[in-house]
Amino acid sequence: METQTRRVLVVAMVIAITLVASIPLLMLLGLAGDGTGWGACTEGLSGCQPSVLRAAKVAAFLLAGIFSIYGTVRLLLLLTRPR
Repeated sequence: METQTRRVLVVAMVIAITLVASIPLLMLLGLAGDGTGWGACTEGLSGCQPSVLRAAKVAAFLLAGIFSIYGTVRLLLLLTRPR
């Protein structure tokens, strides 16, 4: 694989990691705008009774997404390393 193609793929993966990492910010912005925070608080911020388990689920989802994308980048770099 050519170096330029490799760079483009790595940049795309870094952008994907950034987008996944920005999900909590988007949830907070949704709550601040009288929304549901992507379903985190179904009745909005005033009627929200968050559970500890919900935060753990969101954190686990985000970490799994970030680490799977990171693993893909590492595998891509390993497989396309010049010999």
